[in-house]
Amino acid sequence: MTCVFTNEQDAHIVVVKQVQGVDPGQVFSFDASYDSDDPSFALGNGQSDTSAALDPGTYSVSERPEANWLLLSAICSDGSDPGSIDLAAGETVICTFVNQWQVGSITIKKSAMHVTAPGGTIPQAVNFVIHDNVTQADIPIATDSSGTVCMDNFAFGTNRYTITEQTPAGCSADTPSQTVTGNTVSRCGDGHGVVANFTNTPLTNVTVSVDSQVDGATLSDIHFVDADGNPYDANDVGDDNLTVSNLKPPAPAVTLNCAIVVDP
Repeated sequence: MTCVFTNEQDAHIVVVKQVQGVDPGQVFSFDASYDSDDPSFALGNGQSDTSAALDPGTYSVSERPEANWLLLSAICSDGSDPGSIDLAAGETVICTFVNQWQVGSITIKKSAMHVTAPGGTIPQAVNFVIHDNVTQADIPIATDSSGTVCMDNFAFGTNRYTITEQTPAGCSADTPSQTVTGNTVSRCGDGHGVVANFTNTPLTNVTVSVDSQVDGATLSDIHFVDADGNPYDANDVGDDNLTVSNLKPPAPAVTLNCAIVVDP
C-alpha cells in the first residue's frame, strides 16, 4: 500500500486602505466573499485586513460607497480586479483601495471703497455667516485685517452654500449675499477653491441748513433731487435744514441738485 500525502500552500488576501490628501478619520466598510462567518470589515486610512488561510480559487472584495468620497483606484498586486481575484496556492494578493475626500475650500475676500487708499479700496474685517443649504447649519466666520478668510472641508454640491455679510455701519453692501457651488477638491492656500468677493460702498449724509437771522421772520424751502430723480424736501418757518442720509455714490460720483427759496 502506498500512501501519498499532498500538501498545498495556503493563500491570503490583504486589503489596504489609503486616503489621498486630507484624512478626516473616515472609516470605510468592505464586503468580502472569502470569509463566510464575517464577510464584512472596516478600515481607516493606513489600516489593512488580512484574510484567514484560503484555498486557491476566485474571490472578491468591494468597498461600500461613502458620501463625499471618490474611489480613485482599487488595484490588486497580481493584476486581478478586486471583484475577481484569482488566488493561487501560496500566493498573497494585496488589494489597495485609494479614496479622495470630495471637499473644497471657500475663500472670502472683503474690501470697501476708499478714495484716499491706493487703488481706491481698502480691506475690511467683517463678520459673515456661511449657510449650508443642505444641512441648514450656519457657520460664523470673519475676515481679518487683510480682508480675507478661508475655510476648508466644504462638501460639493450645486448652490450648496450661501454666504451673507453682516454689513458694518456706514456702509452699503454691493452684494449682501452670494450662493456658491463647490466642485473642485481644494485646501486653503492651494489656489483651487471657491472665491467669493464682497465690496462695500461707504454711505454719505448731506445736510443743507438755513438760518434766519431774525427768528421766525423768513420762510425757507429746500429741495433736493438726486441723480435718480428722487426728491427730498423740507419747508419750515425760520431756521430750517434738510439732511439726505445714506447716499451711496455710483461710479464715479453722485450728483445732488439743490434749490433753496427764502421768502420773507
